[in-house]
Amino acid sequence: MGGGKNRLGANLLQLPGIELLSDDSPLIDHRGRVYAFPLRLGLLPGSLEAIPEKELRRVERMEFGPKMLASYRYFEDRIRPQADGCLLFLGSRSLGSKCTVQKAGGLSALWAMTSNCIVGLGLFQGMEFVFQRSVWEIAARALVARRRFAASVRLIHRAQVFHLSLGRDGVENARVVETILEAAKTRIAARPATAVKTSRSR
Repeated sequence: MGGGKNRLGANLLQLPGIELLSDDSPLIDHRGRVYAFPLRLGLLPGSLEAIPEKELRRVERMEFGPKMLASYRYFEDRIRPQADGCLLFLGSRSLGSKCTVQKAGGLSALWAMTSNCIVGLGLFQGMEFVFQRSVWEIAARALVARRRFAASVRLIHRAQVFHLSLGRDGVENARVVETILEAAKTRIAARPATAVKTSRSR
C-alpha cells in the first residue's frame, strides 16, 4: 500500500504497446494464466497529470486521505483479456531516486502470493475474515485456499520473478520496467522454433 504500483501502471499506459489486465486484482486460473478484471485506476492527487480531469473522480478515504479514481473509459481500449505468465515483479518502495530490478527466487514469489493472493492480508476484508471468524469457519475455506495456492504455484512456475524497488521518479520507474519487458520480448522472439516428431508404436 502506498508503494507506487498504481502510478507505475498509469505511467506505463502512457507508453505505446502497453496493455492492462487490472489495477488491483486480476484473476488467476488453475493453469496459472491471468485474466482481466479492470475496475478503475486509483491514484494519489497530483501523481499523474496526463489523465484528463473529466475522467477523474475524487474520493475521500477515512484512513488514508483522498484518492483520485480514473474512469474505466480512459483505458478501455488498452485492456488485454488474458495473459500467460511471463514476468512477475515483487514490488517495494525505496526512498532513493532510482528504480532497481533484481532477479528473485520462487520462494520469495510464493511468500508474496501467499500473503496477498491466498490469505489476503493486503486487504482489510481478508484481515477481518481471519480475525473475526471462528476456527471452523476458517477451516471451511481450506479448499478455497488450496485452490488459490495451486493457481499461484502454477503462475510462479510460468514466470520469471524479479524484485522491483520503485524510486521517487514515476516516469523513471516506468522506463526501467519497459526496458525489462522489451528484453523479455526480444528473448522470446529469438527462441528457435522446434519441430516435434511423433511415432506410433504397435
